[in-house]
Amino acid sequence: MNSPLTNSGAAISARGIERRFTDGSEAPVPVLNGVTFEVARGEIVAVAGSSGSGKSTLLQILGGLDVCDAGSVCIAGHELGKLTEKELCRLRNKLLGFVYQFHHLLPEFSALDNAAMPLLIGRTPQAEAHARAREALEALGLGHRLGHLPSQLSGGERQRTAIARAMVTNPACILADEPTGNLDQDTAGEVFDALVQSARNRGCAVLIVTHDPQLAARCDRILRLSEGRIHESA
Repeated sequence: MNSPLTNSGAAISARGIERRFTDGSEAPVPVLNGVTFEVARGEIVAVAGSSGSGKSTLLQILGGLDVCDAGSVCIAGHELGKLTEKELCRLRNKLLGFVYQFHHLLPEFSALDNAAMPLLIGRTPQAEAHARAREALEALGLGHRLGHLPSQLSGGERQRTAIARAMVTNPACILADEPTGNLDQDTAGEVFDALVQSARNRGCAVLIVTHDPQLAARCDRILRLSEGRIHESA
């Protein structure tokens, strides 16, 4: 990827991120106000905060799906604000993985095809894409469910398939927005363990938004978002 590089060796580097919203009739409302932090490669970091604190907005900006009003974001040394739209699309496909509360699997495709989708979109040959997707699914305990449609999988299996899809490109980091929020407590723990283990095996950083204090406590660090700023828990 021929795009501008910074000197930071972090998987994620955010510097002074500001984001404001307005409905056109009122003064802009600040949501993020000088957010600064880094996430090292292989590190698992939780982001906590009350509803409406800007956690999802932060993930959207880090993923290149929204733009900040001020500040900068670097993913694996690539500064998002200096990329063309084509370069940004390539970065999202190759260096970022996304996991959401709802799996967003394509209902007409098998678990194998769903997991392989980022590679197929990136024009990886089908045989190689399927081989890598199979490896990712097997690592998550789904080797016996490769041909099943999402409707034939349990909630935990669907979310693990979504994790395999996020991991299949060997990204620098995973951005996870309440990935266990739609699961019961036991299944949530299993999915969280699967996400963390897969990330650690691949040396991938994970930034995870979660309302579950027990899951957050199992991360390497907790960043709390309050009044538009990041505060690191002791």
